[in-house]
Amino acid sequence: ETIHIRVENSSYAAKTEIYLYKSSHLLYGLHSYNKSGGLLESYTYRNIKVDVRLTDYDFDPKNKEYDF
Repeated sequence: ETIHIRVENSSYAAKTEIYLYKSSHLLYGLHSYNKSGGLLESYTYRNIKVDVRLTDYDFDPKNKEYDF
């Protein structure tokens, strides 16, 4: 089951739709539209893993596997 939130007339978009999983409240989708209904951005997240046990080293620029 999901939660659907609709935001109208923000400073960025005329309409934004946000989709959350009801059980965890994790975001899995977001769609923003301009005033004429054109799509500004769209994100959909699948296969979300929440228990990946990251450490500070995972985000350390000295880590050769860190590629952000």
